[in-house]
Amino acid sequence: MPQGPGVLLGPGDDAAVVTAPDGRVVVSTDLLVEGRHFRRDWSSGYDVGRKAAAQNLADIAAMGATPTSMVVALGMPADLPLSWIDELTLGFRDECALVGASVVGGDLARSDTVVIGVTALGTLSGQAPVTRSAAKAGHIVAISGRLGHAAAGLALLESGHLPTPPSSDPTPPLPTTPTPPPPPTCELTTPPTGSTTTPPSAPNPTDPPHPAPTDPASAPTAQASAPTAQASAPTNSAAPPHSAPAPTDPASELADPASASTGAASGPRASEFEASELAGLASGPSAQGLAPTDPGSASTEPDSSVPGVVGPGRSAAWAADSGMRGAASQAVVSGEALAEAGVGAAGVEGLLLEAVEGHRRPRPPYKSGPEAARLGASAMMDVSDGLLQDLGHIAKASGVRIVLDPAAFAVDEPVLAAAKELGADPLDWVLAGGEDHALVAVFPPEVRLPPEWRIVGRIEAGEGVTVTGRDDGPRGWDHFKG
Repeated sequence: MPQGPGVLLGPGDDAAVVTAPDGRVVVSTDLLVEGRHFRRDWSSGYDVGRKAAAQNLADIAAMGATPTSMVVALGMPADLPLSWIDELTLGFRDECALVGASVVGGDLARSDTVVIGVTALGTLSGQAPVTRSAAKAGHIVAISGRLGHAAAGLALLESGHLPTPPSSDPTPPLPTTPTPPPPPTCELTTPPTGSTTTPPSAPNPTDPPHPAPTDPASAPTAQASAPTAQASAPTNSAAPPHSAPAPTDPASELADPASASTGAASGPRASEFEASELAGLASGPSAQGLAPTDPGSASTEPDSSVPGVVGPGRSAAWAADSGMRGAASQAVVSGEALAEAGVGAAGVEGLLLEAVEGHRRPRPPYKSGPEAARLGASAMMDVSDGLLQDLGHIAKASGVRIVLDPAAFAVDEPVLAAAKELGADPLDWVLAGGEDHALVAVFPPEVRLPPEWRIVGRIEAGEGVTVTGRDDGPRGWDHFKG
């Protein structure tokens, strides 16, 4: 594992030594359990490594900090293929490379199923931490990153619509020299200035698949980000409760089905794996208030489904009332419009595959966290358990009411394609799906936001979370239900 400049002593001793130039250390931890948070027949070791690292790194970024290092603990069955462990290691390596973080240590033990514990560290680089408790009436709510991809991908996998093999990392395992980080589209370009969440459960007939929204009345008002405590399903049979974002070219990562490990591959087993080798790892069809439209025919006529909405996602009254700046909306392509836009069967299949990759590998907007802190964000968190659920935590901690405008949300084509395929409401995935690890933040109204942030709501006096024109409450993933 490559070690960054902040690592004074890496793997090999009883503990690692890292620098803390800011004098403060931001710490977050998460636990992933096979059958509860991932399935080896749906995700490769590389996928799981990327996902496990991403959800922890996103928590650090959500505090306005830059991730610097992490430690990983791995529990595994004796018959786990070494190839799967190698892929897992590479996944951690490549995700950490996006933010310049290092895997500096870890531990391993034998267990009945694969269990991964990750603790991530970060630095605030002189900034104050951005918490959940300082949102104020009159402030605006904005999103950076994607929503709905992970939930759409999970729904496709659970429905059997896309039985593709899990993707594997194309690079050779355990390189001895550092390699360039993955796709530049996710790369953090300014690490010096700063830059987890629990997922899916098994498709058990008695256990409704997540991220199906829960009854608002039964949704908890506060959710801890601690590890889940639920009996795991049999190995390779449980369905993850959340979803994760997708790589730039998902098709290329699925080109070699034979390279994907599903837990039944032959070759060296974990029982032959010496602890010293862990040094590498020690390391409804139409959304209400969001009637999809062809971008080429965006109308400026009021949307009759939501009072006051103008255009493909703009409420003039809403924007004026909350002091919103800039375009908060994007045109949305409906499922039916995909064909009209020239997206044939092969193109639609590619969109569905991209949605599935969204479940396997999140793509958090890491640099947006420190950026939000510099802009003066009053509250922030990553979207791991569903937007409504997570905003409920901010509303409760700050003692405010959060109002969302459904017309301000852009629904990406992979999510729309999946919704059309399954006859689902895409906005349900956007509002209540988890594990995309987008960042949601609250800003004073005078702040001019960069283009990667889109305004979706406002803060008012009161309590709870509401969606204009919809009967939505704090829905999302509950770690101790379903």
